[in-house]
Amino acid sequence: MDNATDKNMQDLIDIGRDLLTAPLARVSKDKGLYEPVRGEPTTNKKELERFAEILSKERKERLERQNQAA
Repeated sequence: MDNATDKNMQDLIDIGRDLLTAPLARVSKDKGLYEPVRGEPTTNKKELERFAEILSKERKERLERQNQAA
């Protein structure tokens, strides 16, 4: 059952914001538990921004190749 009350929606927004500022972690294949990523400390937000830049660059390159072929 859907319970999209204002309070539940606000709680969901708050959880999302907390996750963005949390340190980057990945699930360990051996243990099945979340473990912090070794190396340079970063947050989920920074990692999402980095990934978005990669996707944007790849899309621009694909569109360029498509326009050159036309």
